[in-house]
Amino acid sequence: MFSYYSLLFMIDKEHLKEILILDELDRLENAFRSPFEPTGYVNFENMSVSSVKVFSYIKEHANFFDLLIEYENIPGLEEALVYMIHQSFLNSIEFISPSIAEVNEQQFQIYRAYGIFGVIKEWVKSGYAVSVEEISQQLIFIMKSSPIGAIAKKEA
Repeated sequence: MFSYYSLLFMIDKEHLKEILILDELDRLENAFRSPFEPTGYVNFENMSVSSVKVFSYIKEHANFFDLLIEYENIPGLEEALVYMIHQSFLNSIEFISPSIAEVNEQQFQIYRAYGIFGVIKEWVKSGYAVSVEEISQQLIFIMKSSPIGAIAKKEA
């Protein structure tokens, strides 16, 4: 008798891995875009913690996202996550800033994608040490911060 499990054995492991990763990242992308759904616009100054759904999603699916740390050598997992964030920016999100005219938009979005990925990875790596609300608030602070300069730290 042919069953679902028979089909799984017919699919090679690499293809199955791709299906699972893409399926999970599609759902994560929906959570990532959720703050834009009501109006199509987000003002980081007025953004509420409850509108950030990406960390709730990650926490609810911790078994999958723990793979970022437990099996750091799963080929393509980190790259797929960064690519999803970057593509969301390219296809769905346009940042508004007074200085954006001087900045190459592609490079700016890559910078943001890797930054958000870093926040996600470090949060997972910490064992979700801070609450969903705290990490969401930090992401909002990060998204609305735009330093106008920097100062060298004195050596200790």
